[in-house]
Amino acid sequence: MKKLAATLRSNKLMDLSIAPKPLPHSLLKPLKPQPETEIAYPKLIITGPSKLSGHVPISGSKNSALPILAATLCCSGTSILHNVPNLFDTRTMASVLASLGAKVEVFDNEIMVNTDGVQSVEPNADEIRKIRGGFFVLGPLIGRFGEAVVALPGGCDIGARPVDLYVRGLQALGAVVELRDGKVQAYALNGRGLVGGSFQLDYPSVGATETLMMAACMADGTTVLSNVAREPEVVDLARFLMKSGASVEGAGSNKLVIKGKSQLHGSKCTIAPDRIEAGTFMLAAAITRSCILISPVIPSQVSCLMQKLLAAGCKIRQWSHDTLEVSAVSGSGGENLRGFEVKTGPFPGFPTDLQPQIMALLTTCNGLSPVEESVFEKRMGHVNELRKLGAKIQVCASSALVFGKDNGSVLSGSCLSATDLRGGMSLVLAALASKGTTEINGVSHIDRGYENVDTKLHLLGADVKRLTALPSSELNSLIVDDSKKVRLKAKKTVWFHWKAERGNQTSLGSTKPESSRQVGSPIKITAASDHELNQLQQKLCAFPHLKFHCLIPPPILEAATCSSPGSFSSCLTLAAASFLPPGSLSKALYTIVSWTVGNGI
Repeated sequence: MKKLAATLRSNKLMDLSIAPKPLPHSLLKPLKPQPETEIAYPKLIITGPSKLSGHVPISGSKNSALPILAATLCCSGTSILHNVPNLFDTRTMASVLASLGAKVEVFDNEIMVNTDGVQSVEPNADEIRKIRGGFFVLGPLIGRFGEAVVALPGGCDIGARPVDLYVRGLQALGAVVELRDGKVQAYALNGRGLVGGSFQLDYPSVGATETLMMAACMADGTTVLSNVAREPEVVDLARFLMKSGASVEGAGSNKLVIKGKSQLHGSKCTIAPDRIEAGTFMLAAAITRSCILISPVIPSQVSCLMQKLLAAGCKIRQWSHDTLEVSAVSGSGGENLRGFEVKTGPFPGFPTDLQPQIMALLTTCNGLSPVEESVFEKRMGHVNELRKLGAKIQVCASSALVFGKDNGSVLSGSCLSATDLRGGMSLVLAALASKGTTEINGVSHIDRGYENVDTKLHLLGADVKRLTALPSSELNSLIVDDSKKVRLKAKKTVWFHWKAERGNQTSLGSTKPESSRQVGSPIKITAASDHELNQLQQKLCAFPHLKFHCLIPPPILEAATCSSPGSFSSCLTLAAASFLPPGSLSKALYTIVSWTVGNGI
């Protein structure tokens, strides 16, 4: 620790990245993330410090769902995936599959994919560039159809994530791979398909391991992949492929042996709980010095984080095979958590996707805490934002030294901007522990990996509000359904005042803060059935700029835009479903019984 601190203070550069260097070809570098439709919105308003309590449900793993969705392309017939998190990334992947000709149906957290109608080997490039996971389709397409044309991927700007491992791995299986116009064009020689071979990865890349595994499942002969990733998400993908008829041995070890099959069939799969989301809420309990129950979670997948929290002074109790209680309550030693050293690495090492969040915790602990990021060289973008809250952190290259609360870090509210998924979530955790109000812009980054995060935090007792709006450039042209376009007369925001009922419970809400004045005439809205709500939800998912977020209790419908009450009846009916925890739509039903609308700047 002393040596690292001395190096940081002397400003000597340290290159601690162990990720493979890209080949000397500019096209091998991933494209920069495409700009989001919503620039600053949605945003979160968090007032702290917070005390959390209760139980938080963990959603399905995004990092498991994306490759498994891609793997449905390996299979003929229909595949059904349960417990799929409803996120921007998973919806985009569904669009990628649909652009190839697959029939994709989305029902809440269930996705059905039938690939019998796939007629293209070139997915929509714009969709691919929105997310990193879209590139997964490269392996299944060339494995099953012998050809693929896939745009280079997007995703968070956290450093180089080169695709040279993918390229060289496919070449080892007999593919010809060319890079043209920002796309990877791969095909098997003479239309014979891929052939089994051996390939050793320079670095245990999760994405490369999964892509090559999918390609090898339909190659002619046996493929041996060495130095592969051991992450749980790799094991999840292997299980799905084996249920579909593939032969994969060694998942979870550093060597895979795959015997190719001529055909795979569709199957059913339940996506495992998200270990990164579980770890994030474990850190939320620690940073707020609270006690919460977390489930479902697979303890062995978060054991590295558990060791860090126990060393800091937290208490962790396993109530069942998939339920953990994490406590850092004041009076039991939680107020004096100790700092510790963190070094990220491939599984079973400390996950890089939790590095920004654990750094937020370390600002509230005592002592000096060195943090070494050895996976991505640009994963320190959150540090400047944490500093705005009062955190004292020194950074040199991919390493940081965090000064705890007894060394000058005192967090207080500020205005922050999320620039990537995990870094954005670190700001949320820090805001929960900060004194005063914090405004976090760019929450669309966080929404890419955390399902209903503001609702979950609110149910735990946090003071969290979400604000949504459209950029002014889009206010004059707002699509509200398949056939109708509403053109606003002026660039003004419309505020809704509404009433919702469930049984004998009544909730009043307004999208305009600090205002109870209702304008306009109330309009009666009812939802005939759960099926009708599901249909509305699916229909509106096609227009991501129409977002309604409700918190309970009481529900609050945040900002939206419109010029005609009638045109938004379906949108407000949809809001009724937002009152419910994920997956509980059929168990209870809120109904919007009346609402009024008025204009406001």
